[in-house]
Amino acid sequence: MPRPPPQNHDALQQQSSHHSAAGMQKSTHQPIKVIVFDKDKNLASFGFCKLKFDNEQGLHIQMLDTDLKETFTVAFEGLCMRKNRYLCFLSSENAIFLVFPDITKCEPIYNLFLAVRF
Repeated sequence: MPRPPPQNHDALQQQSSHHSAAGMQKSTHQPIKVIVFDKDKNLASFGFCKLKFDNEQGLHIQMLDTDLKETFTVAFEGLCMRKNRYLCFLSSENAIFLVFPDITKCEPIYNLFLAVRF
C-alpha cells in the first residue's frame, strides 16, 4: 500500500525559488516552468509557477509571472504522465506541462500524485 503524501508539503516547498512559509529562507533551486493549453489546444498560460499539494483537491499550480496570480488545479482523476524532468496532466478542460530543473525534482511530485491517486 502506498505511503500517504506528507501533510506539511516539504517535498513541494523545495521546488519553489521563493520564500517558504516555515523558515522564510530562500531556496537555491531553479523555478518550475509551466505550460497550459486549453481544451481547444490554444496556449492559455506560460511561465514560472509554485506548487502546493492538497490531499483532497489535487495539485495547485500558481503562476508567478502574472499580476493576476492565476491558479490551476490538477485533480486526481486526470491522466498523469512523467518522462525524465517533464510532468504532464491531461483532463477534458486542459493540458498542463510542468518542466522541472532535473529529474530529481520531478520524481517526488509524480510519486506524491500517484500515492494519493492509488
